[in-house]
Amino acid sequence: GGAEIYSMLCDNCHGPDLEGRVGLGPSLGPGSNSSGLPDSFLETTIEHGRGRMPSFSTVLSDEQMARLIEHIRQVQQQ
Repeated sequence: GGAEIYSMLCDNCHGPDLEGRVGLGPSLGPGSNSSGLPDSFLETTIEHGRGRMPSFSTVLSDEQMARLIEHIRQVQQQ
C-alpha cells in the first residue's frame, strides 16, 4: 500500500510522519504547503522531481503513485 511505498522511498527525506527534515525535504503533513495543493501537483513533483528531489517516474507505476498520494492525503487529514 501507500504507507509501505512512503516508508521505502520518502521518509528518509520527508520524515516517517511526514514532518519534514531540515535540509532534506519539506513537511508533507497536516497544515503543510502541500496539503493545500492539488493531487496533480504531488503527482508531477513525484514523477518529475523538484529541486533536490529526484524523479520517481521509473520507480513507481501509476497505481503505486495513486496509492502513495492517497496515503499522503490520509495523513494530512489526521
